[in-house]
Amino acid sequence: MFKIWMWERRGTSVVSHWAEVAQRYGDKKAFGDAISNRIAWYFKRQGFKSGEVIALFMETCPEYTFTWLGLAKLRVITALVNTNLRGAQLAHSLRIAGCKAVIFGDEMSDAIKDIQAEIPDIPLFQCNSPERESAPVLHNTIPLSSELREMTPDPFTEVTQSKPRDTLLYIYTSGTTGFPKAAIITNIRFLLIPLGVHTSAQLSSSDIIYDPLPLHHTAGGVLGAGQAIVLGCTVALRKKFSASNYWSDAARYGCTVSMCQAMMDNRYLSSARTYSCPNDQAHKVKVIIGNGLRPQIWQKFVERFGISRVLEFYGATEGNSNLGLLLGKIDPKKAILTFAGYADKTDSEKKIVRSVKQEGDFYFNTGDILVAWRECVYSRSGRSNQLLDWTEGCCRRAGMAAIIDPEKKLDLTLLSKGLKSSLPAYARPIFIRILHETPLTATFKLKKKDLMEQGYNISLHKDPIYFMDQKTGEYIPLTQKVYDDILQGNVRL
Repeated sequence: MFKIWMWERRGTSVVSHWAEVAQRYGDKKAFGDAISNRIAWYFKRQGFKSGEVIALFMETCPEYTFTWLGLAKLRVITALVNTNLRGAQLAHSLRIAGCKAVIFGDEMSDAIKDIQAEIPDIPLFQCNSPERESAPVLHNTIPLSSELREMTPDPFTEVTQSKPRDTLLYIYTSGTTGFPKAAIITNIRFLLIPLGVHTSAQLSSSDIIYDPLPLHHTAGGVLGAGQAIVLGCTVALRKKFSASNYWSDAARYGCTVSMCQAMMDNRYLSSARTYSCPNDQAHKVKVIIGNGLRPQIWQKFVERFGISRVLEFYGATEGNSNLGLLLGKIDPKKAILTFAGYADKTDSEKKIVRSVKQEGDFYFNTGDILVAWRECVYSRSGRSNQLLDWTEGCCRRAGMAAIIDPEKKLDLTLLSKGLKSSLPAYARPIFIRILHETPLTATFKLKKKDLMEQGYNISLHKDPIYFMDQKTGEYIPLTQKVYDDILQGNVRL
């Protein structure tokens, strides 16, 4: 905490700290400063000013972090847009953050094209990957990659340095329960997150971090990539997580630390027969960092992959409760206890609980339910509003929807098409249960508990259930055979 105090006192920003890190570890292979400087010079020439917001909509690549770092040199805020978003959710994410422009990778051009008519006043800058320099540029967009080549890589120093509590980034919530919210990441919070894990895991600048997580999320883009920006570690990125390449990647790049999430851990163990290989323990990884590893698989995981230490962290992107508390006390005087909230102040207010221990105090409501396993050992058991839990043998939570359709007019094909265009893949229900009437109690309350307990078990009720076939993307009847295949792990969820 002393470092955080010193950074605040000295007025340290991510940009000023990165300048020190780049100078201190200049012997390491890096090309980021040239990119970030070109970005800063270019967008200054385009007329963008301090405090304005530009969206970054791009898959993981080395240029990603240095793009927003370049905008930060100009004191422009970058909104890191989830690459899974499409249609209405994507357009909403741009509007809620007040984006004045969008930088998008050529791989995202179809998604941008679909909403182009809805955002006619927002300039679009297409950045082609070095692997696809000749990729066609979307109509009415600016070819950013070619224009950046004309800019100087000289240090950019024409803007007054930002302050520790100034907004650096917007990182969006997942949007599984509605439209995504743009959470505020200040300079000091960006510095704090990687430092906390770095200290807890006893890492050093010589460690090599394997980070296959998306850079638009806090875990991958701040906690993971931040190890390079804040602490000078080497970070190896992967565009998309691959179960079959996870440990071979870690071995190939000599990684000593790897990032993971519960989805990855469970995918590994549920797919052990498919992905088992010599690289399971032929690596140098000493610490694995993540959150949500279920107690049921913890021991199997560390034994199979020979991990000597698993470091679990807890925290919400927008929150201040990093130690496993349900409520996090808000204290504007302390950097670690501030609550910057969301771009939309109405959303911020909904997360604040007042007068908890004494009149006038403020707490951040995480919405998480914690379980104490023994003294000083806690884990998150779920969300306070969560209706569905893990599907047995599956690597993630499986969403399920119950639809009232007494007249049997539901068009599943149309439903599937609508869900694809409006929701990211992880937010779409995998199971659909058709009800002839609303299940109510004697006091006219919805029988949610019954629906939760019955789940997709076709033997517990007679209502038709449909399952989203991951190969076709269409809903098919959940027959006994399909149900058995799911339980045996023969069907991909």
